[in-house]
Amino acid sequence: MRRRLIIGVLVVAVALFITLAVFLRPPPPAGQFPAKFSDAEKRQIVAAANRDALRQTLRAIGRGQLVGAKRWMLNSRKQTVRLIGQQEEGKIWVHFGVADPTATDGYAIWARYIMKRDNGHWVIDKPLF
Repeated sequence: MRRRLIIGVLVVAVALFITLAVFLRPPPPAGQFPAKFSDAEKRQIVAAANRDALRQTLRAIGRGQLVGAKRWMLNSRKQTVRLIGQQEEGKIWVHFGVADPTATDGYAIWARYIMKRDNGHWVIDKPLF
């Protein structure tokens, strides 16, 4: 019995490690960014969205919502920036979408955020779900 418990814990630990490794690997910034954004700013915006997706995945796992966790994990790797607009006080809004051939625009909005510059980096001010 004790041996099964140890093996189970090891399997869960390895699965968690692989999941974290996938999330921590920064994807290339993809999407429709305005020309004024540098590559570093693009990476910051995409990395902030991926950190939020990791939080959402872990939150869903904690609640026992494995289907939701899987959806967050898969869509976070496929999402691209679809729209960026200006807000007040130097903030921006960002829409992330995933390809959806059944949608009229060819994509479905997956996540929306208002982002701000904090110490020279783009961070999520608040998610808009």
